[in-house]
Amino acid sequence: MPKHTEAYLQILDCVRRAGRLMLKEEEPEIAVKGANDFVTARDREIQDFLIRELSRLFPRAFFIAEEKENFELPDTEGFIIDPIDGTTNFMNSFPCCAVCVARVRNRQLVDSFIYNPFREEMFTAEAGQGAWLNEQPIHTVSRPPSRAICLIEDSWKADRIVPRSLASPMWPAAGPVSRSPSPSISGITRPAP
Repeated sequence: MPKHTEAYLQILDCVRRAGRLMLKEEEPEIAVKGANDFVTARDREIQDFLIRELSRLFPRAFFIAEEKENFELPDTEGFIIDPIDGTTNFMNSFPCCAVCVARVRNRQLVDSFIYNPFREEMFTAEAGQGAWLNEQPIHTVSRPPSRAICLIEDSWKADRIVPRSLASPMWPAAGPVSRSPSPSISGITRPAP
């Protein structure tokens, strides 16, 4: 088991508790922010919970969060929060969504937490220390591009697509293409068989 800082462990606990809020049985109220862009009462509840609890642990921290008015990233310590990454999935009871929290200091990532409570998967990373899935180390693998899986995330906006020519200069050599339904989970992949 990796040795983490006290701050890391406190944030981990806070993110896990926030994730449990996603598991409530009642249907959340849904509001439309824009074309194919939604927010639920649960997004706001989780975001408020995270800001309140993290403020107790880090009283001087700033917060940049999806469902609030934001500002330019300052040079101090703070948090970037997406209370439910994959809101459309969540609204439709598709369990591919996650609570996402990143701690930054001086505009540099310190640690990050991505928790899918439906699958009990907690992806974490600490700058210079590594990355873990449920406290088990995860690593990149070395393989030729022809055996790689390309994941793209087009943020589900109806008016945006990612042209192949912009996605990667290695595109022609890459293996199958998969579109992940949750941006945070897009960045976390398991090796192809």
